[in-house]
Amino acid sequence: MSELIEGLVTPIVVDQIREQAINYMYDTYAGTWYSWGGDNPSGFDCSGMSVEYCKAGCLLPRNCDYSAEGLLTMYSDCVVSIPFRGCLAFRVNQEGVAKHVAICLNRYQVLDASGGGPNTKTRDDAIRDNAFIKVRSVNKVFDIFVDPFKRLSAECYGSG
Repeated sequence: MSELIEGLVTPIVVDQIREQAINYMYDTYAGTWYSWGGDNPSGFDCSGMSVEYCKAGCLLPRNCDYSAEGLLTMYSDCVVSIPFRGCLAFRVNQEGVAKHVAICLNRYQVLDASGGGPNTKTRDDAIRDNAFIKVRSVNKVFDIFVDPFKRLSAECYGSG
């Protein structure tokens, strides 16, 4: 059976890609130290980790705002009411601006890069602040959930 049907990725393939991306993130980065502004395996902040996840799922354009707010804006048409495995979970401030993002492992837990702040730049800082990528409870901390995989299509697999 062909995975592509008339140029579209089937729902089964989308689920497989979502699962592979989540497993990749958890298996590879759980326990990695938090680094403010970090966007690589030597240390991630929340948006850096979420961008890596979206890249693993072939979900990001090349040039865009990769902050928590930028990701929420990019996927504003993909909001879901109940979180599920693979969603992005956003915390917003009183003005409605996204200030934090994590990856839903299920309805109740997220893979989260947090615990640090602007002064968490090194491994020693992360140890001091207990700031690592780890599983945390959703527990009313997150306000908006989006499914970035809603938009996954065969276009992601083009050249370049």
